[in-house]
Amino acid sequence: MEDYYTVLDLTQRRADGTLTVADVRKAYHRALLLHHPDKSKESIYHGHQDSGGREIHGDRFTVDQITEAFNVLKDPSKRSEYDRNLALLRRSHLTAGGQADTKFFSGLDIVDLDDLQFDDNTQTWRRACRCGHEEGFFVTEDDLDANASHGELVTGCRGCSLWLKILFQLAPADDDDFEGGEPKDAGSTRLSPSL
Repeated sequence: MEDYYTVLDLTQRRADGTLTVADVRKAYHRALLLHHPDKSKESIYHGHQDSGGREIHGDRFTVDQITEAFNVLKDPSKRSEYDRNLALLRRSHLTAGGQADTKFFSGLDIVDLDDLQFDDNTQTWRRACRCGHEEGFFVTEDDLDANASHGELVTGCRGCSLWLKILFQLAPADDDDFEGGEPKDAGSTRLSPSL
């Protein structure tokens, strides 16, 4: 997940409840000028300082990244949802033993479980990634069981830095779903897409 506050150089204002649409718009215009390839000489970072007075050494953001950050942070409901997801990711990263200031992954697509292809032979779900990796995303039933209480699972591509948030829910097992003590279709009896 891209850190939109970093993209717009608003990291100091992340927890600031007074961040206005005008503040976000000003940061958006500043970021567009800073990262525009025609507006920079040699390097956009040479001698440039962020709003906190620190010299910038780091990522160059695309117009698409800047625009996406602006569109999310300017809308109070989208910003609230984004802040909640960012906090969850930070918390899960820290729980997994990471450091608080570690850079987060860029690119998070949200899909339902039924958007993945189920393989009857291996009892796994797979999805090709837009990076070209045919089986970039790979999920087992154990992965889903471990995250059943949340109804979602975040998994990374095996070929790039993209991530999927997979929404699902456990379906109650009915006696009609079983033949001779075995599930009729292991791919659809216990797990179902989130609605």
